[in-house]
Amino acid sequence: MKKRYFIFFLMAAWLITGCADKTDPYTTDTDDIKYFPLKTGYTWIYESDSIIYDNKGTKIDSVHHIIREKITGSFTDNEGLKNYVIERSIKTNS
Repeated sequence: MKKRYFIFFLMAAWLITGCADKTDPYTTDTDDIKYFPLKTGYTWIYESDSIIYDNKGTKIDSVHHIIREKITGSFTDNEGLKNYVIERSIKTNS
């Protein structure tokens, strides 16, 4: 009988210590602004290629896009967080 209580006590202690708070290694406190700087007037230009399979794969076509993203302004939302307005334009060269 004492052995059952001892095993129960060990299991309960193991469960209690196993439920300890742990810190998340992936926090949002990183300095992301260095990777993707946000200021009004900044512009990024990307090139994209796409392959289009049409008519059940019998017709294959490729399309080349030039994508421009420009930060045109910013505003503060109801929660007091700063948001940026991004204007995206796409030029297609077939």
